[in-house]
Amino acid sequence: MVTAPTSSHREPSPARAKLKTEGYAKGDAARQRVLDAALLAFGQAGFKGATTRQIAEQAGVQLPAIAYYFGNKDGLYLACAHEVIARYRARVGQAAEHALALLQPPRPTDTPSPRSAQQAYDALSQLIHALVGLLVGSSESQRWTAFIAREMGSPGPAYQLLYRDLWAPGVDLVTRLIARVQGPADDTPAALAQARVQAVLLISSLVRFQSGRELALQLLQWPRIGPDECATIAAVLLAPLQPAQR
Repeated sequence: MVTAPTSSHREPSPARAKLKTEGYAKGDAARQRVLDAALLAFGQAGFKGATTRQIAEQAGVQLPAIAYYFGNKDGLYLACAHEVIARYRARVGQAAEHALALLQPPRPTDTPSPRSAQQAYDALSQLIHALVGLLVGSSESQRWTAFIAREMGSPGPAYQLLYRDLWAPGVDLVTRLIARVQGPADDTPAALAQARVQAVLLISSLVRFQSGRELALQLLQWPRIGPDECATIAAVLLAPLQPAQR
């Protein structure tokens, strides 16, 4: 005997499917609002100073939403770090991948390229321009550079995550590019140490530039930081690193 299908086996109606999709979209939007509010709150007050209640109010959600999306305050803080890393990779990833490919060891059949220093400088220039655009020229970074600066100055729960997935590989990449620009003759422990200092100063200066944005604008007498200003900043940073003419 054939029976009619029960409600549990029915295909969802278009209206119900639409409501489900809208529900997911609203959930994603609420989660993002919490992340944005948390990045700002943690950047301003630190992990201990910011409260989940304040973050929920700023994000326009009920307090249980934080537990639903992130588990607890620690989970929210680590999610902020993952969000920052994801934004870095989205904006700088292409330039970083190009630089990493350039730095791969040559095959035995490859002939040395007399332009290797210039190629390294070009890759470094592309990477620095991308970093300047993200850290200084982007309005979105204003929401989370204080979070980064606070972790740098006063390590919190996200420090090791940021160090492992962002700072250490970023500084290592810039160090290797600077060393390649300087040439094989400078491939010594002392020269590599100097290149690493240059890389740390270069990257940290961009973070500090953004965290002191208003002061920088006043001192430079710039009404804003647009493409031209970003190009000027990148050019100044790159000027001491240009390869010597051989």
